Amino acid sequence: MEDGYYQNTRPEIYEIVPKTVQRVLEIGCAAGCFRLNFHDSVEYWGVEPVREVAEQAAMKNIKVLFGTYDAVVGQIPNGYFDAIVCNDVIEHIKDTEQFLFSLKSKLRPQGVILGSIPNVRFWGNIVNLLIKRD
Repeated sequence: MEDGYYQNTRPEIYEIVPKTVQRVLEIGCAAGCFRLNFHDSVEYWGVEPVREVAEQAAMKNIKVLFGTYDAVVGQIPNGYFDAIVCNDVIEHIKDTEQFLFSLKSKLRPQGVILGSIPNVRFWGNIVNLLIKRD
């Protein structure tokens, strides 16, 4: 497991999160470090398919659902969240259109979906792809 990969707080994504959110769902919450951007009073849920890092996230005031989104979607309430965050996970989803429609059903009125996808032109990614063949 790459050191730091599961530990990123992603401040550039937090900057665009509405400051009024009270309930957040993070898909692919990793070790829960993005949650550290929020006040403890924010109800925070996470979905994480890697058991070792899901256990780390659970220690950060996160209600962690262990498994893929498809496996745990039935445990996630509809119309409940002010924000859903997908940091570098959408590129792993097979049917992104269905995934996004499903996420939308989990939002409260006026809720937002925020996310990012990796920049494949980032020098670290190029090194991994071309030199390390990863």
